[in-house]
Amino acid sequence: MKDGLTISFTDPPDKSAGRDQNYGIEQWNTGGPKCTARRISKSATPREQGHDEVEITSAKLSSDAKTVRCSLKDVKPIMQMMIQMHIKAADGTP
Repeated sequence: MKDGLTISFTDPPDKSAGRDQNYGIEQWNTGGPKCTARRISKSATPREQGHDEVEITSAKLSSDAKTVRCSLKDVKPIMQMMIQMHIKAADGTP
C-alpha cells in the first residue's frame, strides 16, 4: 500500500496487536546493479549501507480481529523488509 501495510493472521491475535509499539520494521536493499553471491545491505538512502528503521504511525486491529493495518511514515520502493511483532494469540499462546 502507498502509506502502510496489512498483516493477516489465520487465528485472531490478542488486542495488543492494535498497538503500534508492538511492531518494529526495518527496510533495506541488497546487492547492486548485478546480482552476485556477495550481498551487501544498503540503506534506502542512496550510497549508504545498513538498515533503515521505519516509523509506524498507527496499528489498527480490524473488526474481524484477524487483520492489522499498520500506517507507516515513509513508504519507499524497497527490496527487503523485516517486520517484528511482539504479540500473542487471542488465547494467550505465543
